[in-house]
Formats: sequence, structure tokens, C-alpha cells
Amino acid sequence: MQINKDLIISGTNMTLGDTAYKDIYSTTETKTNKVWTNGKPIYRKTFEFFNVNIKITDYNWTKHLNLSNISYITVDETHSYFVTTGQRYPINYSQPQYNSSASYRLNVTNSDVDFIFYKTNNFGVSDIVLTVEYTKKITD
Repeated sequence: MQINKDLIISGTNMTLGDTAYKDIYSTTETKTNKVWTNGKPIYRKTFEFFNVNIKITDYNWTKHLNLSNISYITVDETHSYFVTTGQRYPINYSQPQYNSSASYRLNVTNSDVDFIFYKTNNFGVSDIVLTVEYTKKITD
């Protein structure tokens, strides 16, 4: 019996070959090696919004992601964050003792996905990095 050297070992990022499975994060749409429950491939894309300069007085900020044909989408919170005063914070953030919080929402339409970032009015935001994973209604 011969085993395919590229067979992925369940529950790990390793293959039976000599090379580890690579988890790629890119600003270009990337097909992951994952499959959703309906059998459709999962894609990943990272958006880098630098110098957005969301003011202290702003409560929300919206950006069109220019993603269409989306069936299911989720934010990879492990690889998403915002920056304020040089410090990096999780995209979904809460610090009750300072009345500070940030959250987000994805609004999916037939033609696009809007990323809406919400925050309290006691800090500004300079940069946002957002990583999403999604399936498509029609696959490539």
C-alpha cells in the first residue's frame, strides 16, 4: 500500500510529507485547505486599513470590502485588530473600568460586504487589520 505524501494529518497543520501545511494570510483572496459543512471551499482575505484616523468623537466607521457572491462569512478575530496610540487591541475589545469598547458587524448584501467598526468616544483609531474567512455562492 502506498500513502500519498501530501495527506493532511487530521487535527494538525502537518502532512505525512516533509513540509508542514502553510496557513497563508494575504491581502489577496486565498483558498484555504478548509471546507465548510456544505462541502464548499473556504477562502481567506486580510484587509489592511492604515491611517484611517478615526477620531475620538467618531462612534463608527464603515468600509466596503468589495466582496461579492458571498454565502457565509466570519471574522477571524485571532488575526484581526485595531491600533490606537501605538498599541494593538483585539478587534472585539472591552475594558469596562475605562468605559472603553470596540466591536464590529458585517453587513452582507448580494453585491458587497460592509465592515462596520463601532467604538466608544474615548479613543481614536489609526489602523485596522481585518481577516475574514468565507464561502461563495458560486465557487471558482
